[in-house]
Amino acid sequence: MKVKKWITGIVIIAFLLLAGDVTFVGLEHKIHSLTVFTKLFFVLTGFYFLLIALATFYSGRLFKRLKNSGYGINPGNYFYDWIKQQLIANDVHTVSDLNAKASTLPELHLRTNNPEGVASLKGDVTFIASELVTQNKIQFPDMCFLFRTKDNIDSLQPAGFIRASMSIPVFFESYMINDIPCTTDEIKNAWLNMMDEPDPPTTARFVDGGMLSNFPINIFYNPKVVTPRLPSFGIDLDDSKPDDAEKNATAWSLVGYIGRMFNTIRYYYDKDFLLKNKVYEKGIGKIPLSDYNWLNFFLSDQDKIDMFVLGAKAATKFLMEFNWDDYKNNRTMMQMALNKEKAKASD
Repeated sequence: MKVKKWITGIVIIAFLLLAGDVTFVGLEHKIHSLTVFTKLFFVLTGFYFLLIALATFYSGRLFKRLKNSGYGINPGNYFYDWIKQQLIANDVHTVSDLNAKASTLPELHLRTNNPEGVASLKGDVTFIASELVTQNKIQFPDMCFLFRTKDNIDSLQPAGFIRASMSIPVFFESYMINDIPCTTDEIKNAWLNMMDEPDPPTTARFVDGGMLSNFPINIFYNPKVVTPRLPSFGIDLDDSKPDDAEKNATAWSLVGYIGRMFNTIRYYYDKDFLLKNKVYEKGIGKIPLSDYNWLNFFLSDQDKIDMFVLGAKAATKFLMEFNWDDYKNNRTMMQMALNKEKAKASD
């Protein structure tokens, strides 16, 4: 609405200035004393249109610079270098190092017997990114083999996975993986098998994984396990405001309208999974953060402390109310029903 008002105001002022020019030129022949006002109006009109021309030119240059920089204000180099140093400090230099570090778990034991045992329990880590060229959700490091052959997998930088996963469009430049050996049979088969994509790109372009999946709890779902050995916990940072619940579709502001479209996209995958697997909602706790903007990169120390306190309170409440037996029984019944449907479909 504000943009519309600005444009309307600019057009109205331009029209009034032009109308004044025409009026004073017409009256000047009869009232010579208006000559000064005629010249003044012409100067104001020329100056006004000059400002519009300069603003248009400057906006065009800014857009060109934005385009040349990958449609991002911040190149993201500082974050990339910082996260790379954090990984190196933890002896993670390559993709192989990352997988090895993530898979390391302390010795585990089950309090109650489970047919699955603990042998298959392995640690891993996943970073979600949205790939724009083929329009796919990418899970790093699982899908590294889409971009490099197995014997060259360590040429990818693990810090790049994290950089790709946080590339909020416009705020940060896209993250690129170049020189994909897309003509090799290994890469072609990987794309065909994993993405049903027969024509792999030579360059992949990534933005924030939250564009497609903002709460990817589905990656913790293991259909091979009937009775769960441990729950899957998720923490939902709920930044929705009370006004967001407005059901009157004709009453939304432009910002609210755009926000709805954006949220529909980023929550679709996750909402679809939870609708089909409602038991996982029992393992999701919510932290109310409506007073904090998720795009605020300059939170004060007090805000950080307040958010930490909100998280601690929400976690305490969630854990006190969580019922493991109820979760386990519901998860078992859900998987048995799914297995039964699958067996029926294959008959």
